Amino acid sequence: MARRYRAFISYSHADERWAAWLQRSLERYRVPGRLRRQRADLPARLNPVFRDKEELASSSNLGDSIRKALARSEALIVVCSPAAAASRWVNEEIRAFRELAPGRPVLCLLVAGSPEPVAPDCAFPPALLRDEAGRSLPEPLAADPRGEADGKRGALIKIAAGLLGVGMDALRQRDQQRRNRVLAAVASGAAAVAVVTVGLAINASIARDEAELRRDQAEDLIEFMLVDLRERLQPIGRLDVLDAVGDQAQAYFAELGDDLSPEDALSRVMALRQIGEVRFEQGRLEPALEAFVTSRDYVRALHEADPGANELLFELGQAEFWVGYVAWERQDLAAASQAFDTYMRHTRELLEREPGNPDYRAELMYAFSNLGSVALEAGNPAEALKHFEASNVIARQIAESSPDEAYGWIELREGLSWSGSTLAALGDLAGARSRYADAVDAAERARAISDTPVQLFEWSQEMMQLAGANRQLGETDAARELYGKSLRALEQTVEHDPENARWRRDLARIHYRLAELALLAAQAGTVDHHLTAALAGFQHLVSQDPTNLKFRVDRVGAWRLDAERWLAAGETDLVMERLLLIRSEFESELAESNVSSARFENVRADELLGRLLATQGKSAEAQAAWRRGLESLPPAELCDLRES
Repeated sequence: MARRYRAFISYSHADERWAAWLQRSLERYRVPGRLRRQRADLPARLNPVFRDKEELASSSNLGDSIRKALARSEALIVVCSPAAAASRWVNEEIRAFRELAPGRPVLCLLVAGSPEPVAPDCAFPPALLRDEAGRSLPEPLAADPRGEADGKRGALIKIAAGLLGVGMDALRQRDQQRRNRVLAAVASGAAAVAVVTVGLAINASIARDEAELRRDQAEDLIEFMLVDLRERLQPIGRLDVLDAVGDQAQAYFAELGDDLSPEDALSRVMALRQIGEVRFEQGRLEPALEAFVTSRDYVRALHEADPGANELLFELGQAEFWVGYVAWERQDLAAASQAFDTYMRHTRELLEREPGNPDYRAELMYAFSNLGSVALEAGNPAEALKHFEASNVIARQIAESSPDEAYGWIELREGLSWSGSTLAALGDLAGARSRYADAVDAAERARAISDTPVQLFEWSQEMMQLAGANRQLGETDAARELYGKSLRALEQTVEHDPENARWRRDLARIHYRLAELALLAAQAGTVDHHLTAALAGFQHLVSQDPTNLKFRVDRVGAWRLDAERWLAAGETDLVMERLLLIRSEFESELAESNVSSARFENVRADELLGRLLATQGKSAEAQAAWRRGLESLPPAELCDLRES
C-alpha cells in the first residue's frame, strides 16, 4: 500500500527554514488524548509530513514523484511569502493538488509579505486567489508565525486544527492548559516542578480515567520539555529547571518500561539525550555519559528495526556525537575520534538520501568541526585546518543566506575561532589574531539578533581568544583590556546561571590570565585578587566532577602560577608546597594522560622546580629537573593554544 502523508508542504526555497520548522513541529506535535477519546478517528501524531528538498528550477514539470506525493497527501500547506507568490513551482503544486485531490484542505502559513491580494508584496500565489477559469477565490485564511501575529505556537495550533478538522478553540484550550501547567512549574522553580508533575498525575475525583489521565499528562510534559520548554530556557541558561523536568521524564519512561509505541520510544531517546545535555552543561560527565549511552542503545535498536527511517538515523548520529563529546571533555581522544567518525558516517548517509536537506548539511558542518578539533589536539594541525575550513564554508553559506538569523553567525563564529587556534598551532599568530577578530565580529552579529546570556557567553569566549592572540604577540595592554571586557561579560552569565560549568570554567580562566599579566607587571595585589578567584573556581569545578581532566589541568596551571608568584617573593617553602601538589596530581590520574595541555603543565612544573633548586645552589639537581622537562616536552604542534 502506498504511503500516505498527513500533509504536503509547498514552499519557495527562499523560505526553506520556515518549511523545515513547520515539518519538524508538525511531526513532533502530539494530538491531545482527550480529543482522541472524543474522536476515535484522530491520530496520535501528525506524521509523516512531505517536504520536497530539491530545487525544481531545472525541471520542465513537477515530476511523477511530486505528483504522487501530492495525490497521497491528506492536505496541502502552502508557506506563503512574496517569494512563494513569484514561484512557478509553488503555483503548480497548488494547481496539481486541487486536480489530484479535490475537496482536500489547502492551508496557509504566512511567513513574509502582506495577505492583501492587491498589495505589491502580496504573499499568496495566484493559484490561491483565482481558480482555473480565472474567477476570484475567497481570500485564504492563514496562520502567521511572526511575533506580531499568532506567533510560532499559535500558528502551529492553527495548522494542526486544520489538518485534524477540529475547532481551533478546542486545540488552543487544551494546549494552553498544558503550557500553563508546565510554565507554572517553571515560575515556581526547579523544586516545584517535581511537586506539580506528581500532582498532575493524581486526580482522585476521576478514578475510572486515572491511568489514561496520568499518561496524557505525562505525554504533555514530555512534549513540552522536548520542544517548547527547551526552546525557551536553553538560550537563557536555566539548566536547573531543565534538569528537574528531565528527572520527571526519566521517571515516566521507567514506569512505562519497554512496551512503548514507536512514538514513545523515539520520545524516550530524545528525552534521554536532553537529560544528558543538561548534565553535560553542568559539568557532570559521568551521569551525562550514562544518559547518552542509554539513548544511543535505544535508538540503535530502533534504527536496526527500521533502517530506512531518516529520523532514526539522525538521532543515532546525535547520540554518537554526544558520546564523543564526553570523551573529548575527558581528553580520551581515541574514543572521541571513533564516535566522531561514526557521526560523520551517519551524516554522509543522510545526505546521500536527501542531498538538499539543510539540517543534514548543517550536521556535516558539525562533523567536520569535530574531526578538526580531535586532529588539532592529536598534533595534526594541518589536517585540522582542512576540516575547520570545510566546516566554515558551510557555516558562511548559512550565515550569508539568512543574515537576519543568529544561527549562521553563531556557527561561523565557532568555526573561525577554531581556525584561529589551528593557525596559532601552525605558528601563524598574526593569521590567528585575524581569524579571532572575524570571530568576534560574527559573535557581535549574532548578539545583535539574539542578545541572550548564551550569546553573551559566546561573545566573551571570542574576546578571550583575541586577547590571547594579543598576549602571545607581546601586546599585553591590548590583551589586558580585552580580558577585562570578557571578565565583565562572564560575571554576568555566571550570576545568571551558577550551575553552568562551562561558564564557570571560563570565568576562572579569565582570572588566571589576568593574574599572569599582573605577575609580569609585578602588581602583587592584582595577582592575589585574580589568582585567588581562579583557584577557587577551578577547585569548585574539580569537586563537582573529578573525572573531568580539563578541570584538573586547569587547577594544576593555577597551582603552578601560584608557585611562580611565591618564587618571585622568595617564599621557597610555599613554592615547594605547590610543586608537591602538582607532582601528586601527575602521579595520579594525569600520569597516564597524553593530553597536550597536561604534558605541557608537567614540563612547566619541572622548569619551575629547576629554577627553585638553582636559587638554592643545587645546580646538579636543577639541571636534572630541566633535562627531565626537555625530554617530556611535547612537540610544538601539540601545545594547546586555545584560551577556552
